[in-house]
Amino acid sequence: MNSYYQKKYYQIAIGDDGKPIYITHQKKMDNEWLKHISKNYDLDIACDLTFRQRKEVVVNGRSEIHKLNDSFANQNVSKFLHKLNQRVYGNSYRRYNKKLDVIVSVEGGSDIVRENVEKSKYLHAHISIQQPNHIDTDVYILLLNELWIQTEWGFAQTNVSEIRTRVGRFKYHIKNSLDAISETHTYCNKILRTEVHY
Repeated sequence: MNSYYQKKYYQIAIGDDGKPIYITHQKKMDNEWLKHISKNYDLDIACDLTFRQRKEVVVNGRSEIHKLNDSFANQNVSKFLHKLNQRVYGNSYRRYNKKLDVIVSVEGGSDIVRENVEKSKYLHAHISIQQPNHIDTDVYILLLNELWIQTEWGFAQTNVSEIRTRVGRFKYHIKNSLDAISETHTYCNKILRTEVHY
């Protein structure tokens, strides 16, 4: 499968030797994304989350084994974020759609839509999320772990902690490519607040 990134190179500077310095289209897009995230998103907590790889379900009275795929993984992330926003904002989430800033990337597995998938790794999610002002960090980290494990596919092997370096964390989301970013789940309050409505 060919990458959707263009093969074009961009000149970004002149080196000390007088020769032009180029970057690829992919690098240029990655840099633009990183600038956008750093400028607009309010993110405090890093969640590296794993999924159960299979589970037993009963369909029409018969037991079946369902294996994890991208669709199940994304549904699970949706339910997790729904429960979290509900717990954090209560009526404001239900009535006014008040939500936490979040970036979600899904990696691993064997999905052909995502470029440069590491097929040797199990499907897993990286989530960077805003911490609400009214919840202490330690309590919030416990809540994130608790809600993830309560989801249908959520597995107990998690790594949830404060983000140490923002740029490093944001680069981690796209270490394979921008394909890993789940646009469906990624959300930013600031962008919505500053949009012009007619």
